[in-house]
Amino acid sequence: ASSMSSSPGMLVLSQFAGSAVDLADSLIINPYNTDEVADAMKKGLEMDKTEKIERLKKMSTQLEEKNVYEWGYNFLKETLQSV
Repeated sequence: ASSMSSSPGMLVLSQFAGSAVDLADSLIINPYNTDEVADAMKKGLEMDKTEKIERLKKMSTQLEEKNVYEWGYNFLKETLQSV
């Protein structure tokens, strides 16, 4: 049976994706560079399980902290401060 704990994956993310700023623990690539894409995929497949889990936990924390509610709060706060 496959599960997150027994065989975690790794996120390969385009440098052009807005989320690349917040998910810096992913494998960030230029999607137009096929060698870079292939190298990132290879690295993700061969990466040590412990490193994968550590990176995934960091990204999960980022996603919990930087959600739509946080964005909305910051947007309103900055908007009101500039008035």
